Amino acid sequence: MTPVRTLVTIPACRLLASFAMGVLLYAPTAYAQTTYRCGNTYSQSPCADGVAVDAQDKRTDAQKNQADATTARVNAAQKELETERLAREKREAAENRKAAVKSKATVVKITPIKPKPPKKAVQKKQKPTPKGSLNAPLTLRVRWR
Repeated sequence: MTPVRTLVTIPACRLLASFAMGVLLYAPTAYAQTTYRCGNTYSQSPCADGVAVDAQDKRTDAQKNQADATTARVNAAQKELETERLAREKREAAENRKAAVKSKATVVKITPIKPKPPKKAVQKKQKPTPKGSLNAPLTLRVRWR
């Protein structure tokens, strides 16, 4: 078997990695753009009545660290409250299942039977029949003397 030649040697990889880190660390400060306020919106391109706004973070490192610590503390409290809520919901669900099993064995549901209203006799309307037809009612006129 012949050894496989690598195109990039290990020292070259280290050099490339250090160059990439330098570029990444330098990029946010080198390409800082001006931000313009145009009415109620913000833009990177100037507008007719736009005002240049300084959008750089002016906090000190101590203030940033304090904000990060507060955020971490709030997240930890939120996580703790969530685990307490989930445990409480699980416990309540188990209690509800036990109560449902007990109630099924002892409770008998009684529903009253409502009497049905009697059906009304429906009278059919008779259609008027023309005189002289065979289905017309027979009318007799009798004179008594």
